[in-house]
Amino acid sequence: PFSAARVIPALQRAFSDSRAKGIILDINSGGGSPVEASIIYNNILALRNKFPKKKVVVVGEDMMASGAYLVAMGAPTLYVNQNSITGSIGVITEGFGFVGAMEKIGVQRRVFTAGTNKDRLDPFMPVTERDQLKIKSILTQVHQYFIQVVKTSRGNRLRGNPKELFSGDFWTGMKAKQLGLVDHFGDVSSVMHNVFHVDL
Repeated sequence: PFSAARVIPALQRAFSDSRAKGIILDINSGGGSPVEASIIYNNILALRNKFPKKKVVVVGEDMMASGAYLVAMGAPTLYVNQNSITGSIGVITEGFGFVGAMEKIGVQRRVFTAGTNKDRLDPFMPVTERDQLKIKSILTQVHQYFIQVVKTSRGNRLRGNPKELFSGDFWTGMKAKQLGLVDHFGDVSSVMHNVFHVDL
């Protein structure tokens, strides 16, 4: 499960292990909460700063997308398979609206609030223009943070049109390497052998 509460203690144990030659972050995820991803990312940076001699490498497996790609930005070097789904530098929120269904079956919504915006985006009420502007503003702020993290981490390795890179689209590992989103092709076994000179 994509959870800072589960990942961070494991990271702390790995970094503080004096026997460890380095750290491989083996990622196989389509993402998750931007908050969880940000917390993990920040902790990786802090641990790298605390243990500067520890080499840190990310290996992306089937998927390294969205929040999982944000986490990967904590490492200086990224490996993927040529077919790994990579990228999705965007933000999404989704839900359902039940207004028409309620009218059909004669159900009436009764909501009482203190605070005029407390029932904003209630799925049983029509979405207003103000609601749309509010959620768009929130998503844009989170997206801009994500973009800045990627730009800071990847720097001049990024290639291609920023409108494409930060559109929320995703690519194979082959294309992601061409775009500068990752560095090399490999898996955990090959990285252990070629980077850390250790065999399973």
